[in-house]
Amino acid sequence: SKIVGDIVLTQVGSSELDKYGWLGGKKNTPAAYLLGMLAGRKALNVGIEEANLDIGLARPTPGSRIFAAVKGALDVGFKVPCDSDILPEVGRIEGNSISEYAKMIKDSLEHERVFSGYLKRGLRPKDLPDHFKSVKARIEEDQTT
Repeated sequence: SKIVGDIVLTQVGSSELDKYGWLGGKKNTPAAYLLGMLAGRKALNVGIEEANLDIGLARPTPGSRIFAAVKGALDVGFKVPCDSDILPEVGRIEGNSISEYAKMIKDSLEHERVFSGYLKRGLRPKDLPDHFKSVKARIEEDQTT
């Protein structure tokens, strides 16, 4: 008999979003959703069709990034048992809340401070929902993932 730990069959990292032209932040809800799509597709491609979510001691906050990732995986056909009430709404997944927040900031210096990463990468925060949709479409079209 042999004691064996976890065995990783597939994985995804936020840097993989670069391949699809993602210019947004990599620690927000839209990025989590896109990574969930990629993780789900990769799992399906190696013959894994379902999984149970284990978030350890993290608080299961409805609409959080972890559940955005679950929603992304579900949307590509990967099975994860969960209550749909805990998943984020489409507008949040698409980055509408970030875009609306950017529009609320009237002070240009504050806007540049808060969204400096987006601006350095050439993305105006108000354009995030459209950018999200185009990156999502690229992931859906990619047959290699």
